[in-house]
Amino acid sequence: MANKVGAPLGNKNATKNKPITEELTKVLHEECEHNGEKTIKLRKLVSVWVDSALDGDRNATKEIVNRIEGTPVQSRGPRSRILGSPLRGTSLTTGNGEKYGATWPR
Repeated sequence: MANKVGAPLGNKNATKNKPITEELTKVLHEECEHNGEKTIKLRKLVSVWVDSALDGDRNATKEIVNRIEGTPVQSRGPRSRILGSPLRGTSLTTGNGEKYGATWPR
């Protein structure tokens, strides 16, 4: 039988009552006006977030990139401690294992 990834059979954690999440979802899907157009609050929120990133807000930019690409994960090589620097000889990867940019210098 194939090894299935996920929660064990009978796990009910995903179906637990989440009142704050439910209310936030309702409120974020309410109609509002943004830039003279009717839209939903979620769209307005995302639009403001993107505008902040375009205006130079590094935290907003980082959060958007992390949501799209996944958070970079640092993978450590066996030589990293020997050479003194915890980053030496390592490369950054995205959450799904793809290389993220160039490797660190050796």
